[in-house]
Amino acid sequence: MYAQPTHSRRAARTPFQTSLRGFALLAFLAGFATAILPAGCAHAASPDLITRPLDATRRATLPGRPAAWADASRDSGAVAADTALVNLGITLKRTPERQQAFDQFLREQKDPASPNYQHWLSPVEIGERFGASQNDIDAVSAWLRSQGLDVGDVANSRLRIRFNGSAAAVASAFGTELRTFQVGAKTRMSNVSNPQVPAALADAIASIDGLQTTHFEPLLRTRPAQPSPHPAATSCQGTVCSYVVFPSDFAKIYDIDPVHQQGIDGSGQTIAVVGRARVYAPDMQNFQTLAGLPSATPVVTIPPGGTDPGTPASTCSDTGTPSCSHPSDAVSDQAEATLDVQRASSVAPGATINLIVSSGDGGDNTPNGVQLAMEYAIDHAPVPAKILSISFTSCEHDNGESVVDYLDGLFAQADMEGISVFVASGDGGVAGCASLDATPTGTESISTNALCSSSHVTCVGGTEFADSAHPSAYWSSSTGSDYLSALGY
Repeated sequence: MYAQPTHSRRAARTPFQTSLRGFALLAFLAGFATAILPAGCAHAASPDLITRPLDATRRATLPGRPAAWADASRDSGAVAADTALVNLGITLKRTPERQQAFDQFLREQKDPASPNYQHWLSPVEIGERFGASQNDIDAVSAWLRSQGLDVGDVANSRLRIRFNGSAAAVASAFGTELRTFQVGAKTRMSNVSNPQVPAALADAIASIDGLQTTHFEPLLRTRPAQPSPHPAATSCQGTVCSYVVFPSDFAKIYDIDPVHQQGIDGSGQTIAVVGRARVYAPDMQNFQTLAGLPSATPVVTIPPGGTDPGTPASTCSDTGTPSCSHPSDAVSDQAEATLDVQRASSVAPGATINLIVSSGDGGDNTPNGVQLAMEYAIDHAPVPAKILSISFTSCEHDNGESVVDYLDGLFAQADMEGISVFVASGDGGVAGCASLDATPTGTESISTNALCSSSHVTCVGGTEFADSAHPSAYWSSSTGSDYLSALGY
């Protein structure tokens, strides 16, 4: 559910206001931008980071410790040598000069006094200005091929190289054993030691992703609806009432109605929603009819290399499998996509909703659909959406620094493209690894959602209405037009 941000680490973007004299000065500066761009914006010289001959006998250790869950008690054996591993990645480094220029340009994009204020770049432009050198890309790619690995796409940002190969070839290349671990009902893979690469390449490589399973879970929590042809927006048992937050309630609580009345409804904007399942069209139509919204369906995009999740479920029952009260992973994914699309389209009914979906949760050697969708939205979409919504979680403690570094680099790229990334925080606070359906034990590790850890995203959630002491001050005892029952904030 969309709510007021509990915190935001992204710099605020305020409307640019200036005097006529200031505007003329900026216009003058813009006219001579090619001559006087600050050092942070210039095409900084990019000497190669790989300058030494490759000596296979000299190795260097990279970040990428084994996953926290990869312990002996869960060990279920070595990964079969012929297991095909797909969509692994190497994140490359920038030279110090290019990193400094990148950081400076990001600051200038948010500075109303800078001629680069809100001058967003495309993924290709980011790669050309701030990416790794062609020499470094070629050297790392050639080494991967020499290890029997297939090199795939190089990101437009020129900082990520995707590759595939057998488990035996991957383990040999990075000098680590790959083993399987039983984590709950899922089989996961992890390296058992930090990866290694030839020392000559180490200066150009930041981290490796894909050596351990990154499992993203949807943050939606569901409960069976009232047994009625239509939902009971307000239902009471004695003096205890519960309320369904319809779009009309959301607009009343967060004071959105005046914005809509000014004609600001998201028209001309695209909101990208990351998902692993399609939505069932009648669900959307029923929701929009009940809520008094215009009829609209999301644009569904399957990213290149992704897997179409197929036809969405049309029903679930309390007796069958899957059920609504005990949903399968597929139903949870579909419910998450449905909620995200419905809420985005109700807050911004004029916006285009692009549901970017690919099945696979990264377990059992399946591609990671969330990762593929995020990379497409940020690095490959022909016209990137300026708003990206991600309602999945995987806690930092379960992943380690290599995943966090990869995500931070990806979201920094989104920041430079002018994409506002919103990530659901979940309701566990810093106990991000704990099950949100279980009573806290007091021994949970302190670890937030890894997707929230980047300074380039806005982490949203954890909202609780302080209405229980005096509910009649905030809610009507009956529903009105479009199921409105909220009285105000």
